[in-house]
Amino acid sequence: MTTTRLLRHVNSQKCLRLLRDKGPQSKADLARELGVTKTTVGYAVGELMDAGLVVEAGVEQGGGYRGRPGNVLSLNSNGAFFVGVEVTPEHLLAVLCDFSLAIVRRVNVPIKISEMPAEDVVERVKSIVDAMLRESRLADSDVYGLGMSVSGIVTPAGKVFIPPVRSWNDVDLTVMLTAAMPSGWVIKCCNDAAATAFLISEPLPEREKESLLVLVLASGIGSAVVRNGIVDRGAHGVAGEIGLMRLSDELSQSGKTFQEGAGYAHFAKFIGAAKDPEDALNALAAIAEPDTELLEVLSIWSDRLAAALLNAIYLLDPAVIVVSGPLSVLYPKVADKVAERLQAKFIPGLSVPPIVVDGPGQRLPAVGAAALIREDLFLLPAFSSVAA
Repeated sequence: MTTTRLLRHVNSQKCLRLLRDKGPQSKADLARELGVTKTTVGYAVGELMDAGLVVEAGVEQGGGYRGRPGNVLSLNSNGAFFVGVEVTPEHLLAVLCDFSLAIVRRVNVPIKISEMPAEDVVERVKSIVDAMLRESRLADSDVYGLGMSVSGIVTPAGKVFIPPVRSWNDVDLTVMLTAAMPSGWVIKCCNDAAATAFLISEPLPEREKESLLVLVLASGIGSAVVRNGIVDRGAHGVAGEIGLMRLSDELSQSGKTFQEGAGYAHFAKFIGAAKDPEDALNALAAIAEPDTELLEVLSIWSDRLAAALLNAIYLLDPAVIVVSGPLSVLYPKVADKVAERLQAKFIPGLSVPPIVVDGPGQRLPAVGAAALIREDLFLLPAFSSVAA
C-alpha cells in the first residue's frame, strides 16, 4: 500500500469510528473533528460508501455553522453482518447481527458439552449459521466473520481448555471453525467474560475505559480486565480469571476454586433439575422475603464474593467493577453485605470502587463475540504495511 493510499485509508477508518462513536455526522462535522478539509473527508467517505459501510441518512437539520447544509452520513446497518456464538455447559446460542450489532436472527439450542465433542458442536454451529443466512436471504459474502465465546479458558491462539470436560481440552476451535465456515470469513474465539467485557466497554467514552473489572457470574465465574478500552487476555488467555483462585483454607481443603464454590453449584438446592437454570435464578431473585435457608446460602455467597473481590481489587486496582451473568440477578440481595465486608477489610482511608450490576440478559457473550469480529473494520492499519 502506498503512503497516499494508506493515509486515505486511515482517514476512512477515522471517519468510520466517529460515525460509530457519535452517530450520524455531516462531512463538515467529520472534517472539523479530524482537523482536515472537507475534500479529504469526501475521498475518505467515498471509500466507505463504495464498500457499502456508510450511507447518506438525509439532509442535516439546522446546525451552528455556515454554508449549505450537507447530507448526514451514518453507518449502513446492512453494510456488513456478523455471527456470534456462545457455548456454555448448558446451551449453544447463535446470533446474526447487522453492522449496528442489532440481532437479526437468534437461535438457542440446549446442549451438554460434557456429552458433545467440539467437532459435533462446530457441525451444529455450521447448520445453524446456514439456516440463519437462508432465512435472512443473505449470501456468505454478506457476512464478515464469526466469533465464538466459550465458558472456559481460550488461549490467544484460539485453543480451548474446559478443565472439567476432558474432550474440550486443547481443542483448536479456530482451526475447526475456519475449516467449517465459508472461505474468507474472519474467525475469532474468546472466553465469555472477555466477550462480555468487550461489549460493555466498547460504547463507553474513552475516560470510562481506563480500568474495568467485569465479573460474569454463571455456572462458573469468569472475569476480564479492561485497560484503556482493551480487554487484557494475558499471555495464556486467563487474564483476570479470579474464578480460578482459591480463597481460603476451607475452599482449598474441599478442593474447590472460587467459581466452584460460588457459581451455580452454590445454589444447587434451589436450582435443582431445572431445565433452564436462569429461570430458576430469576424466580429466586423475585422472592421479596427469602426464608432462613435462602438467607444462609446468600450470606455464604456474599462472603465468598467479598473475599474474591478484595483480592481482585488489591491486584488489579479497577476504577469500576461490573457484575454480569445469570447469577447477577441475585447480587442486589447481597450488595450491601458485600460492600460492608469489603470496606471493613479495605485499606483505611481508601474507598472500594463502585460495583455496578449490568444484568444477566443485557450483555450476551454471543453478541460480544460478534462485536469482536466487527471491531476489525474499525482498526487503523499498521504503518508497517506501507510499501517501501
